[in-house]
Amino acid sequence: MFYEEEGSGQPVLFLHGGFGGVESSLFPKPSAISGVLPSGGFRTISFDRRNSGRSQYDTSVTRLEDLANDALGLLASLGIERAVVVGDSMGGMIAQRFALDHPAATAGLVLMETSARILRRTLQVKAALAAVRLFGPRALYRVFRGRFREPRWARPIGPDPSDEEAARLREHNQAFLQALREMRDEELYRYSLGLIRTYVAFSGRDLRDELPNLRLPVEVIHGSSDRIVGANHGREVASLIPGATLAELPGLGHGLLYYPEGRRALVEAIGAMEVEPSTAR
Repeated sequence: MFYEEEGSGQPVLFLHGGFGGVESSLFPKPSAISGVLPSGGFRTISFDRRNSGRSQYDTSVTRLEDLANDALGLLASLGIERAVVVGDSMGGMIAQRFALDHPAATAGLVLMETSARILRRTLQVKAALAAVRLFGPRALYRVFRGRFREPRWARPIGPDPSDEEAARLREHNQAFLQALREMRDEELYRYSLGLIRTYVAFSGRDLRDELPNLRLPVEVIHGSSDRIVGANHGREVASLIPGATLAELPGLGHGLLYYPEGRRALVEAIGAMEVEPSTAR
């Protein structure tokens, strides 16, 4: 597992969004939370989840609980007993699962642009899972290999890029497509299956019935103009968790940590939390 630390003080564990996969590993990016929290008051820990970035790919069946347990294992390896957990987008569902399964390790919870039920288990997903059970994952990969070699370009999250940034993004996309064309089939299969396993871990999961069981400081942060995970999801999560507060940021879209207002809201949320001093062995 690839992880990074910065600063000292109250431990804060950051769970990133996205599904991982080949692009995140060929072109790894700095953690979105890097440099956001004051280094003098917080020990910020960020890591690449399994099947993401610079971490190992595990092509076996993966559950949401496994992803939460990975985070707990990282804290344990660092000698940290309790941390404020920040979950961004897909990472927000892992953060909810972490807090529900490991409340003693959760000093506080910040849920950014996320939901308790991000992905429905559609008929297409059900058919794909049935195909894997009947024919195995390699058969499914062969069916969709062309799509993995030539994926659709996805607009980056965050503020609209400048002309210069947009040009860099186009160059990046061309470099990514070229790398996919040159990649050995076995390697692309490993990356692609890891991504599918991660997608399925979230598919059909709904934590709404469990959220009222949380008893800890919780702040929900959401952009009012989020078109990927609508602001109604953030309102719903905040309404289900006893004592949770909601900061809805006017006009902001998905990718809150790429906006100054989103970064500021995170700093204020953690700073306002009344958490017991954390212990580290």
